[in-house]
Amino acid sequence: MLDEYGFLFCVSCSCNHPDGGHSHNMPVKHFPELESDPKNFKLRCMDCHKALDFPDFKKIILFKDFPQLMEYRREKDIHEFNRWVSCLLAIGYTEYQYIQE
Repeated sequence: MLDEYGFLFCVSCSCNHPDGGHSHNMPVKHFPELESDPKNFKLRCMDCHKALDFPDFKKIILFKDFPQLMEYRREKDIHEFNRWVSCLLAIGYTEYQYIQE
């Protein structure tokens, strides 16, 4: 949300940034059916937005809304969820397990 000075309060890092905007949790380039889903976007600063666009999992696991990002993926696309689990395992993060179909 924006504060009284017009700064963005990022849901992922809680910092105020003037350069932010909405950021899709799952990219609409690959998931066009989710473009208008209100649960698919949040207000994020540009740094966090870039971390999602070009997945930087070492940064993403530190996001305050990381559990919600994972839950959204699990609900919307099992393959996308499992792809992220693979990437998380590759950096040594073992809090999530693959979902069998």
